[in-house]
Amino acid sequence: MEESFLYALLDELSATSAFVTLILPFLNDSFSKRINMIVRKSGLPVRLVFQPPPTLKQKLTSSRVYEAECDLRQCHYCRDQRICHLRGTVYLITCSGCGQRYVGESERPLRKRLDEHRRALNRPQSYPTNSFSKHRTTMHTYGSIPEFEVKVLHRNLVKPLDRKIMEAKEIKRYKPEINNREELVEALKYIA
Repeated sequence: MEESFLYALLDELSATSAFVTLILPFLNDSFSKRINMIVRKSGLPVRLVFQPPPTLKQKLTSSRVYEAECDLRQCHYCRDQRICHLRGTVYLITCSGCGQRYVGESERPLRKRLDEHRRALNRPQSYPTNSFSKHRTTMHTYGSIPEFEVKVLHRNLVKPLDRKIMEAKEIKRYKPEINNREELVEALKYIA
């Protein structure tokens, strides 16, 4: 930040007599001292706050560890963990009947997306192009409707592109059998 820019900013602030808090990024001690000295010399009612950049830990962890509690007595999805209210997830579904897997992503609460998969398993004729409908008709035609286990691989991914990239990485890692070919090609475009 150049001193001339800082002086211009301070001139603008001097037009108002109210106390102003100015938050600036912390770069180093000498820079902070120089700016403090310029502000003090100006005599303006400005309080400077130097904010450090986020740490790696802050970037990689979330304060939303315990999201909304599951409100169902016998939730199909929340066994050991409370996952059905999570948003912005990339998840892995494993079919309890045959062990085949599916990797997906959702911005919505996970329960809503998983309910869609369950409906496709229960009524495959209603969802003829759905991956779970095809799985049911090819792998579990005459047997009972299989249950599935869900594992959240990534959470709190707000941006759609972040979810798509993580989904593609997990598809490459797990090589899921239930995902249809179009889903695989579409997802892998993000990391190819």
